[in-house]
Amino acid sequence: MNLNSYFRQIVLESQKHILSQFIEEKLRDYGIENDEPLVCAIAEHILSGSEGSYKWDDEKYGDVKLIFTNEDIEEILQRLKSFSKNELPTALEAAVTESAGIVVKELDNNWPEQKIFERHDLQVFRDRLELRWHKGLDPLRMLLTCAREISEKFETAFMKSKAKRGIICREVLILLHKRACQTTMEAITLLENGLADGALARWRTLYEIWVIAALIEKHGDDIAQRYLDHDAVAMKRYMDNELKYHNNASKPPISKKIQMEINRDFKTVVDKYGKRFSSNYGWASYHLAQKDPKFQMLEEAIQQNSLPPTYKWASLKVHAGVAGLVRSLGDLTGEHVTLIGASNAGLEEPTINTAITLTQITSLLYGKSRKIENMIELAVLCILCDRVQVECTKATRKLEKDESKLVDD
Repeated sequence: MNLNSYFRQIVLESQKHILSQFIEEKLRDYGIENDEPLVCAIAEHILSGSEGSYKWDDEKYGDVKLIFTNEDIEEILQRLKSFSKNELPTALEAAVTESAGIVVKELDNNWPEQKIFERHDLQVFRDRLELRWHKGLDPLRMLLTCAREISEKFETAFMKSKAKRGIICREVLILLHKRACQTTMEAITLLENGLADGALARWRTLYEIWVIAALIEKHGDDIAQRYLDHDAVAMKRYMDNELKYHNNASKPPISKKIQMEINRDFKTVVDKYGKRFSSNYGWASYHLAQKDPKFQMLEEAIQQNSLPPTYKWASLKVHAGVAGLVRSLGDLTGEHVTLIGASNAGLEEPTINTAITLTQITSLLYGKSRKIENMIELAVLCILCDRVQVECTKATRKLEKDESKLVDD
């Protein structure tokens, strides 16, 4: 459906209607009334811009001369202006609603076939991507499977443990590791579908999880408990934001009872740890000796002295800045192409980063253990991680070589 043509037709019909009113008035002077076909024919002749007289097939009227004075033309323009201001917006709104309904109906009718086509097209793309990248993606998938099994093993041991020291730290590390596994699965899903920028953005979250886990593992139970208690601060911020932007005062999004509980929990932790606990990373303020800790301070505390370059790049893809808009990992041209969908390029960096960071987080679960079983498991993780790096590098080089051949041809 050509909507612009449809709307132009509405305007044209409006002009024709107003002009027809004047033509009817002029014809009455010749005793001609209630002849709608004649009126419409004359109006169309005038609006077409044709010059010369107009011949009507019915000769019963004889010659008729219609004269439009300057006053008539001014009146027509005033009526058109009034119509455009008062009636046309309503007519266009109705037309938009009707047209949208027609388009949606066409989509509904065509979608079953379109969905099958798009699904097939996506599967073909995924098969090609898998053929090129499977040697790098498979060890990452195996790495995730191993990490999950290790997580389950440590959680089972944790549930049976009667230890009194390090219990809170171990609990938090297991929770963070579980989230790391889920985040890795999200990254793999994006990689399998050729969305390298999205996968790198998920790695950014994975990296932050690792930094936090490493800091908690370093300082033990006290900071781990503060990390858990900081949930009260997060909930307080969530509630305040919800209430700030909620317009329906008669039915708040959070019940009064829940509001009271959140405010009470927030006051409890602030009274316990101090005002600086309410900052974004306030749970780490005491151990970092900082009033308002920033993420980079968390990195420095675990001897991760600076943000890795890819972290900054990943941040660009999370936010809506122009750098993330005009640059993409999936662009092989180097011409700042903004992708509208998937690409089989750019998977190397997010795949390797995800493998390295998941290995780092998983290794934290072992602590200082020197059990042979644990050492073997760690060695397996490292072998798989190394394989990811080697195979992804090979796949990237081959892709660049293949692309270069296409350009040369």
